[in-house]
Amino acid sequence: MGAINRSDALLSRHPWHAVYWPLIAAFVYSFVSAVFLYALTPDLLNILSDEGPAGNREKWIYASLLQGLILVRMCLWAEKVSGEPFGGPVHAEMKWFAFAVLVVPLIHWQVFEIIGGLVSSGEGDWTTREDFDTSMFTDRGSMLMLVYVILLAPIVEEVGFRGILLGFLRGRGIPEIAAVIVTAAGFALLHTQYTVPAITAIFLLGLVLGWLRLASGSLGPPIIAHIAVNTLASL
Repeated sequence: MGAINRSDALLSRHPWHAVYWPLIAAFVYSFVSAVFLYALTPDLLNILSDEGPAGNREKWIYASLLQGLILVRMCLWAEKVSGEPFGGPVHAEMKWFAFAVLVVPLIHWQVFEIIGGLVSSGEGDWTTREDFDTSMFTDRGSMLMLVYVILLAPIVEEVGFRGILLGFLRGRGIPEIAAVIVTAAGFALLHTQYTVPAITAIFLLGLVLGWLRLASGSLGPPIIAHIAVNTLASL
């Protein structure tokens, strides 16, 4: 939907990092921090590892600090190699931000309603895997949870997928449709706590966010759209 910009061309020189930041970094940071915590204070690691609502406050603090650290390191890297801390520009026309806030969440909600109607009888939760511990999400009014779900996770995921990875693929000359599909697939598969129907809905959201990134020429609208989607889901 537009010419390859300078940041895309610069990101295209770093294939390992283009995959590492959106898809691998979270696992690496989690493992390294677990080793560090085990050496420093095994009791805290046990609290973070236990299933159930006990220690939810500590779990959300840990998750938020980890996401914050990944975001800072990722943005510093992107600024160093591309001149754009988010892997792309964030300024856009106001109409795209309006679309991000008013339209994208409604599209995602409608897709979830349609898929839910096809796969669910209306009883129980069809979105989350049965073996996934959902106890961290029992206190939906927790400020720590909201900071993570509404702010940190969307920004980290958009910078990684629609910023660095999409910019890398465009810089390599990959057709934009293919680049959007690849980033949407990676984005969806990262959400392993969900069922296949829910992951399908997330994949479709990834397509919309990728299109919005290209159509607006900016990473700002997809970030705002992702924040709006997660805000609606947290209500």
